[in-house]
This record gives sequence, structure tokens and C-alpha cells, in this order.
Amino acid sequence: MNEPLLQAKNLHIYHDKQCIFRNIDVTIEANKTTAFMGPSGVGKSSLLQVLSGQKKQRSGTVLHAKQKNNQALKTGILFQNNALLLHLTVFENVALPIRYHYHLPEPLIHELVMMKLHAVNLAHAGELYPEQLSGGMSRRAAIARSIALDPNIIFYDEPFAGQDPINAESVAKLIKKMNTYLDATSIIITHEVHLTLQLADYIYIFDKQRIAAQGKPKEVLRAENPFVQSFLSPNIMRQSQRSA
Repeated sequence: MNEPLLQAKNLHIYHDKQCIFRNIDVTIEANKTTAFMGPSGVGKSSLLQVLSGQKKQRSGTVLHAKQKNNQALKTGILFQNNALLLHLTVFENVALPIRYHYHLPEPLIHELVMMKLHAVNLAHAGELYPEQLSGGMSRRAAIARSIALDPNIIFYDEPFAGQDPINAESVAKLIKKMNTYLDATSIIITHEVHLTLQLADYIYIFDKQRIAAQGKPKEVLRAENPFVQSFLSPNIMRQSQRSA
């Protein structure tokens, strides 16, 4: 394994007074896709918020690999509800983080935004407003905004939620494409077992404040933990029935 891009050690995460995770160790390898899975309410989104700097852990450490010139990691986040601003066009939603962080001439901003929209196949939709987009288009617009600053690491909170199978597969392909396109690293939170087993390089499955299983997809499929088997098997069986 190469030097990790991000590493969390002995994390204790609380929501108010409730302990969500205890003694959690997570390692994120550069240029890979790591998936966090587990039942609803187990705390996966809270862990993502800690790793992305949106939330503080009660104790433990989160370490980032040093970048060139000792620059901090640049992060992008795809929120579960997309969080597009309804009063802005798709173009302006993607331009917003660029305008906030940099003072650039308008022609350059236009070029950068159109590059991101082209990457997610939305070059034709820049002047549309979020309410004019389909569910799949909204998700792709949110992905374009999450990569606006060319992040080193991209956090995806339930990227497949609310998407039909065709759109979900399209989003999975985009996640893989963004890793290559940006030389980036992805962390995804998802309940979509079938796509995740195809997409992820490494998977953590959480249950009751702890890691129930971790490893490459083939390794977690072989896990003997009864909870992991019950979590994965029904989802794989349903997918097989839909494909039959």
C-alpha cells in the first residue's frame, strides 16, 4: 500500500451525548475509491463529516498526507440532497466555489466551468436552473460543482440515492472517471451494494459503533461476520433477481 492520503486513528465520534463510533481506524489510499457501508443511522455520514473537516471528533486524530509545497488537501463534497442553489443556474452553481476562492477573469471562469460541465455531460445545460433538471442531471450538476476546484479528495454522500438503476450506474462511472480525470481520491457513503462491489477498491462495513468488516470487495464478500453476510447477501440477491 502506498502512503495513505488520509488516515484516521482511534476516532471517537459523538452526536450530542450519544456515541456513534468508538476506536475507529480508517486508512484512505490515494487515487482509490473507498466505500463506507452499513445500515441507516449507523453514523456513516458523521464519519464523512469528520474526515472532511465539517465535524469534530471527540478524540482521536485525522492525518492528511503532505502535498506539494506543503499545501493542504483540497476537498470536494457531493451532498446527499445535491444542495444546488435554486436561484442560480447550473453554470453559476458550478462557478460559485471558483468565484469564492479565486479572483479570476470572467473568460477563464467560463472556460473552467465549461470544462467541469463537459466532464459530466452537462455542457448543454449551463443556463438551466435546478428545478428544470431531472434527478440524474441534478446529481451530475452537483458532481460538477464538487470538482470545481480540482480537489485531491472527493466525498460522496449517498451518490446513488434516489436514482434509477440506469442513472445510478451512470453516476458510478462518473465517480471512477473523476478519479482518473482529476488524479483524485474518492470516499463514498452508500447502501448500493451491487454497484459498490464493482466500483470500490476498498470497503468498510460498520455496525454498532465499530467496523464489522473491511477489505477489498472479494474479501468483504468472504467475511464470516453474520451481520456482514446478512447485510450484503440480500442486496446481491435482489440485484440478481432484477437482472434476471
